[in-house]
Amino acid sequence: MSHFNMGAINITTGEHEIPRVASKQYTYKCPNCESKVKFCKGKIKAPYFSHHRSDHPCTFYVKPSESQTHKEGKRILKTLIDKVQDIRILRECSSCDEYNFVKNKQTFRISRKPSFHTATEHKFIFNNSQKSADVALLDGNKIVSIFEICHTHATLSINRPEPWYEISAKTIIDFANSAMSYPKTITISCIREWTCSFCLSKIARIKQYTETRRIEREREENKMRENQKRRQYEEAERTLMFKNDQLSQDKIVEEEN
Repeated sequence: MSHFNMGAINITTGEHEIPRVASKQYTYKCPNCESKVKFCKGKIKAPYFSHHRSDHPCTFYVKPSESQTHKEGKRILKTLIDKVQDIRILRECSSCDEYNFVKNKQTFRISRKPSFHTATEHKFIFNNSQKSADVALLDGNKIVSIFEICHTHATLSINRPEPWYEISAKTIIDFANSAMSYPKTITISCIREWTCSFCLSKIARIKQYTETRRIEREREENKMRENQKRRQYEEAERTLMFKNDQLSQDKIVEEEN
């Protein structure tokens, strides 16, 4: 049976640990059902956690739900931020594939201070409404950065103050389990939509060209309509003149008779 790279709670320390940094000298419990789990580590397979056999086993490690994956992403990201000294966030332009040969990127860097701490489900007020951040990096009560974990639904920008970043749940889980230990610096991909200045300029030129062509077509169509009306008017005048001439001739013939 395949297992997902989900972490467990170290019963001794109370900390969430990913399989790559876990140790057999400790006892762990499932963060979902809180039952004890076994830590498996061999020479061939990558380390993983697994439930003990049960009549009603929790599927957290073999078939996690969307909600469980989302929560695990929050736990792993909080642990990573707590363990590292520097965080680098990369965000790629979402339009460069269409307008540019090279993907432009934004880079953000957060250097931890001793006064920094993290919190999950952090409540705050924004735009006169209470919000909740998946993971918040705080300096006392002040928000330094907000991290939202996205599994299926993206977060709306109008609901979060800057700076905030959106991280894929699967990406952060896979990333955490690709290293043998917690590094001093981590680089995380932000999946928020962003368009670089090159693409914005390109899009603006395309919009301007499209608008110019629309105006030109509109002028041409107006001119065609005006010409058509003029021809119709001239035709109506000729028809009227012909009718008047015909009436005049008929009157002359009638008078002669």
